[in-house]
Amino acid sequence: MVVVILILFLLLFTLHFLFDGEGVRDAVLRTYLIIFGLCAIIVEILSIFNQLEYQAVLIFWLGVTGITALLILYKLVIFKEINKLGKLKDRFKSVRQISKINVYIVLIIGLILLITLIIAVVAPPNNYDSMIYHMARVAEWIQHRSVNYYSTSIARQNYSMPLAEYMILNLQLLSRSDRFANLVQWSGFLIAIIAASEIARFFRLSRSGQLLAAFFTATLPMAILQSTSTQNDLITGVFCMLFAYFLLRIVKLHTWRYTIFAALAFGLALLTKGTAYVFCAAIGLAIGGVGLFINKKEIRMKLVRSFLMIIFCGLIINTGVYVRNYELYSHPLSTATDRVTNDKISGGVFYANLIRNAGIQLASPVPELDDVLTKIVAAHLGESISDPRSTFIGSTYQIQYYVNEDEAGNLLHFLLITFSVLLIPWIIDSDNKIIGIYTGAIALSVILFSILFKWQPWGSRLQLPIFLLGSPLMVYLKEKYQGSRRLLSTIIIVFSLYTIPYLILNETRPLVPFFREESPLRSRVIRKIFSNYPYLYYEYSDVISPFYVDLSVLHTERKTLYFSSNMDIYQDYKLIIDEVNELNEECIGLHLDSNDWEYPIWTLTERHASVGNPQFVHVAVNDISNMFSRGIDCIPSYIISTQLDVRSLDSGIEHEILIERPTIALLKIR
Repeated sequence: MVVVILILFLLLFTLHFLFDGEGVRDAVLRTYLIIFGLCAIIVEILSIFNQLEYQAVLIFWLGVTGITALLILYKLVIFKEINKLGKLKDRFKSVRQISKINVYIVLIIGLILLITLIIAVVAPPNNYDSMIYHMARVAEWIQHRSVNYYSTSIARQNYSMPLAEYMILNLQLLSRSDRFANLVQWSGFLIAIIAASEIARFFRLSRSGQLLAAFFTATLPMAILQSTSTQNDLITGVFCMLFAYFLLRIVKLHTWRYTIFAALAFGLALLTKGTAYVFCAAIGLAIGGVGLFINKKEIRMKLVRSFLMIIFCGLIINTGVYVRNYELYSHPLSTATDRVTNDKISGGVFYANLIRNAGIQLASPVPELDDVLTKIVAAHLGESISDPRSTFIGSTYQIQYYVNEDEAGNLLHFLLITFSVLLIPWIIDSDNKIIGIYTGAIALSVILFSILFKWQPWGSRLQLPIFLLGSPLMVYLKEKYQGSRRLLSTIIIVFSLYTIPYLILNETRPLVPFFREESPLRSRVIRKIFSNYPYLYYEYSDVISPFYVDLSVLHTERKTLYFSSNMDIYQDYKLIIDEVNELNEECIGLHLDSNDWEYPIWTLTERHASVGNPQFVHVAVNDISNMFSRGIDCIPSYIISTQLDVRSLDSGIEHEILIERPTIALLKIR
């Protein structure tokens, strides 16, 4: 029944497009915000009554779909506005006049979307963080029929901002599987592409420029990789883009009509990830602050009212999370900010972080070059490169080429966006100052990010919203200085080839090898090439190794793919869970550390998408959330434990080890 959400999307789009008159892309963007807003509302309301289950969720989406359909019929039939359907035909007439190079761009974008869609649907969610808390919390919510906090050794399952998982939860309940979990990020990828082109249109760039902005977004490596995962940086970036877009419309057009959508984008961004507070602050200060300065006094008062409404409504959307966090942690936000925020704020810390954050974007497939760049950065920064006050604990700075959704860089986009941000303020047209304001928002985002957050090895994914915001800027330079057609063609070819590894060689969800190990192509052709040039394998093993590993979303068993980023634990988990399935117990305890993989336990017992047995309950919880363990009816006779070297079970719990593997064990309570 997942299709009901798609039907509602189409109906809401039709309603906006036919009766608002702003255009196809604008209607898509507003519809996307409404869908996620409805998702947040239904999850929070049903959780109050512990009714977060299949029937209630289905009734809600069917009800909203029915109301929307009746509203469209009312407007078309009662008000005789059926002639407005002809607007669709007028909107797409110009497609026939598209140039040949633009046709190629459309085909490339379409191919990227198709490949990522296939991977997103075929591959299970298997991102490292998702196995620990993104997907694990969804399974816990389904079991509890609520998103209220529960006793867990993995605190991030409680306090982390939850919107992406709210939508996954709805899809998981409606489909009774996690088959569509990756589509939350993939849909965000599609919307980001549309949003980039719409922002370019708002900047009065040409149709070719708008298409090129979409192209730059579609070829962004981190966006490609995250579009097939259940990470949440991509849709965080999408909501930041939409917040900037609707805020720009408010500042330039001085209208209230976009206030609700700016507020919705702002609130949803904050509800998705904590980093959105920084990016939205930069966007609000730059666009909103300058907007007040450049407008007349009477306009300023209107803008102030709009801005206050945006802040108020945005925070209201997050009320449920704020209340739950405050009740448990006495703080409305994350309890782990000390791990990721700088211990000291100074010019030196800002500069060191700026250089280090930029450096990881310069990674290339040439290891020698990456090593040279690392040494240059280390020599330039000295002791600052590993300052514990501004470096995530246990991290070592190293520029290295990755093809995964946590650490991959965005080399080409970084160079062009950096060049654009530095150059545009000096060449901007006097009649198009709105681009200058937008550029300032991006620059301020970079500054605040480097001032506030410690350098982290996975910082590239946290910077993804900046790159999504920056795509339209690259096009402005092309529009300002019309280059040769050959130069444009070269850029398109280079960027297209640049995306290939990120499309087919994702370390956790690879398409390659297309063929199994025994196929002639792999056994004869590829192996022969590498055997004739063995130094290629040693020099470029990170790139070549996927051709040798017999792992592909096209033919590897789904249960195996859950562990593709941590195959060392697969056999251990499988052995233990097979034994648990044989026990036929109603309640199983989980004795886990804060970074242990929980979600595979749910999937291997097929308990990740519906209520039933066994129920899982965390035991020996040292986190403050252990207060929720009181009064739980689920009393386990067996415990799955990953804390093998500590065995920190309560002293009153006597147990024996039934099965012990290097990474996991099954215990029986005496």
